Amino acid sequence: MTPPPETSGEGGEPQNHGPLTRVRTNLLSLPTLPNPTPGEGGEAPPLDRHTRERTNLQTLPTLPNPHRHPPQGDPEPVSQQLILTVPEAAQTLRIGRSSVYELIATGQLRSLKIGSRRLITREDLEAFVNTQRELAE
Repeated sequence: MTPPPETSGEGGEPQNHGPLTRVRTNLLSLPTLPNPTPGEGGEAPPLDRHTRERTNLQTLPTLPNPHRHPPQGDPEPVSQQLILTVPEAAQTLRIGRSSVYELIATGQLRSLKIGSRRLITREDLEAFVNTQRELAE
């Protein structure tokens, strides 16, 4: 780290004339421009295109998205649903999602596939729990 430039007694000019000192001196010597505001005798500075677009977007009303399904009331609790997703089954069994996939892969937990989704019926989940209970006894 370089030491701060020393100033001479006359005019306060820095003695160290490195590149940073020149930049700092040039920045400090720039004139400041008045910032007129509307209503104080001057017009506001013109906005660039991006600022205008951002301002226009902020004032637009929010429109409903026609591609989203409207909410259908309160969803059923997981305990009452007929078909569960893998994360819901994992939450019900209190195990990890990857453990549910492993149980499905080994055939211990039956599942069905609709499209690309892997789903578990409530009946199959209860059958798995009952089988585990019998094995534990």
